[in-house]
Amino acid sequence: MLVPTGKIRGVFCNIMKTALEYCKRELQNDPDEAYLSAISVTITYNLARLYEALHEYGKAEDLYKAVLREHPNYLDCHLRLGCIARIESRYLMPATTSRMHFR
Repeated sequence: MLVPTGKIRGVFCNIMKTALEYCKRELQNDPDEAYLSAISVTITYNLARLYEALHEYGKAEDLYKAVLREHPNYLDCHLRLGCIARIESRYLMPATTSRMHFR
């Protein structure tokens, strides 16, 4: 993943956050709208990937876990959480932290 730097970094994060806020706001008006719900999940996942690429692992982890609360079988989120745990050496303690994501 190409990692944005400087002002572009902030611009990318702001665009993703704005798009996510828009989807959430529209979902409040029409909660049955499946399309907006799916887009919201995709944007959340992509924002998490952006944070991960920027080495902001805490923010990325929070967003991946938010997606998993609604979609517990979202395999890519489990994979990314396992990778973050490995990067942060949490796979050594406790073992279940990262291994649960690599099942």
